[in-house]
Amino acid sequence: MLFSNSVDSLPSDIYFGDTLLESVSSIKFLGVTVDNKLSWKDHIDKTCKTISRNIGVINRVKTHLPLESLLMLYSSMILPYLNYCLLTWGSANKTFLDRIVILQKRAIRIICSANMRSHTDHLFLDNNILKIYDLYSFQLGQFMFNYNKNDLPSIFNNMFSKNQSVHTYPTRHCTEFHLPLLRTHFAQSTFYFEGPKFWNNLNSDIINSPSIYSFKRKLKQFLLQSYTPA
Repeated sequence: MLFSNSVDSLPSDIYFGDTLLESVSSIKFLGVTVDNKLSWKDHIDKTCKTISRNIGVINRVKTHLPLESLLMLYSSMILPYLNYCLLTWGSANKTFLDRIVILQKRAIRIICSANMRSHTDHLFLDNNILKIYDLYSFQLGQFMFNYNKNDLPSIFNNMFSKNQSVHTYPTRHCTEFHLPLLRTHFAQSTFYFEGPKFWNNLNSDIINSPSIYSFKRKLKQFLLQSYTPA
């Protein structure tokens, strides 16, 4: 696979010894479909197909199960596909992610026996369910919390730096993470940039949580605040 987002002319044939290597535009790696533009469109396509099929299952049994059981089905048949490696593909173009949100809305309406055209923000809020954009932020926050606590594998050591290590000015931002200078919009959409940016924008009560469990609870409530209640 040849990765390029801007170069027009790429080599058409690549040999390994005397063997011509087959060129592909996407490939599945550890459960994630990687495409040569790193747009994650193919992965989201497959995720949407799986989620849509499982929503159909929930729809067929909705009249036989209580709300609590239907929410359990959501957590077991839909949520795992959204959470899997989300830090990798969750920064995809909003147009692609919107397809997942549409399916999430369909699912929550079915679960709550709501009209298919009704607003869903209060349904997500009442049932403590995050949309895909906020699920990405939720995982992003956990990653940064664990990084800040030095609870990640050593391979992530020194991935980010604090402002105080870049300059010695005693500003109120000196303890925040330093945002790297990146030229392209694509680079700025990755968690390498979005992680420090998101963390710096969190309030001190969330950042100073004593444990990951407390942090997750506070962060989820913070993200749900953006949903409009009934």
